[in-house]
Amino acid sequence: MAVRDVAVRDVAVRDVAVRDVAVRDVALRDVALRDVALRDVAVRDVALRDVAVRDVALRDVAVRDVALRDVAVRDVALRDVALRDVALRDVAVRDLPQNVNIGNFNIRNINICIKCC
Repeated sequence: MAVRDVAVRDVAVRDVAVRDVAVRDVALRDVALRDVALRDVAVRDVALRDVAVRDVALRDVAVRDVALRDVAVRDVALRDVALRDVALRDVAVRDLPQNVNIGNFNIRNINICIKCC
């Protein structure tokens, strides 16, 4: 059966069960989703390894009780950063300007072992 040029308007469909439907090559354009509530979403067992952070500007950041290992940080501008109880191991700091202006730092209980590359 071939059905062509069918116009359907003002159709109310209720209590329909659709099973085993394959939808392919669907284009959705100009879709607005409003008032969507996602509740009880659990994200577990996420592993981040070998992360490179470049060209990051951090302002007014408070970091407490953080352990960073094998982190490569390049071209980072830090302003008004409070670091407390931070253990940095195997940190490579590269591409820092020669005239570094660091102000308003509150550093306490730092154990730093820096390897210059």
